[in-house]
Amino acid sequence: MPTASIIILSILVLFMIVTVASFFVRKNKKLNIVVLLLHVLVFSVLFVASSIFWTKDLAVDVNSIQDLKFGWPIYFEVQNQDRFDPPFPYVMNRAWEVPTTYVFKNFIMDVTVVFFFISIIYFLFLFLKKLK
Repeated sequence: MPTASIIILSILVLFMIVTVASFFVRKNKKLNIVVLLLHVLVFSVLFVASSIFWTKDLAVDVNSIQDLKFGWPIYFEVQNQDRFDPPFPYVMNRAWEVPTTYVFKNFIMDVTVVFFFISIIYFLFLFLKKLK
């Protein structure tokens, strides 16, 4: 992974840690659902944005290297890396300075999926904690 990718991924991870920590280290310990959901939303955006740096795509031929998809859980970045000539099949990482297209609809869907997943897990945890 290029140094710039590591730096950007490290910054995103640091922001995710600060987001989680800021929720737990607040003055008012009363659960404010709006603040909680805002923290979960910010964390979801940062997590999804960081996914382009740790997802990979498999290039099996010259045609597939022109349409590499990155992002998780649904791809939202498409790159044309046909200037590279790897041996096929080859697992490709995100590259810098290649033609890149972003599918913002998929990005919003990713954030929504991660947001609801984290929210459901958290509220299930609270529900199970109340049962004890």
